[in-house]
Amino acid sequence: MDNPTVNIPIMNTWHHSINEKVIYYKLNNEFHRKNGPAIIHYKDDNVEQEEYWINNNCHRENGPAVIRYDESGNITEEFYYLNGIEITDEFKIMVIRGLGMKL
Repeated sequence: MDNPTVNIPIMNTWHHSINEKVIYYKLNNEFHRKNGPAIIHYKDDNVEQEEYWINNNCHRENGPAVIRYDESGNITEEFYYLNGIEITDEFKIMVIRGLGMKL
């Protein structure tokens, strides 16, 4: 019996400048990572922004899909997306936060 091929996202790094870099994960040339952010922005070795993507769509079912941080590591902004569509309805955001489920 043949072993099935396992597709694992490939991690890459892109440097904006000396003190800024982006680490991103792609699978089949699409942003994709199931168990963590697919795109992580760093400035001065601190996380500045995290983005969760599945199959090239900004997506997260159990929390914000985009999280921005200040230089101290405190969350400054959160954005919610499901299958590439931004969720702005407060009730839907409460469901995502509290239940970690699809709408």
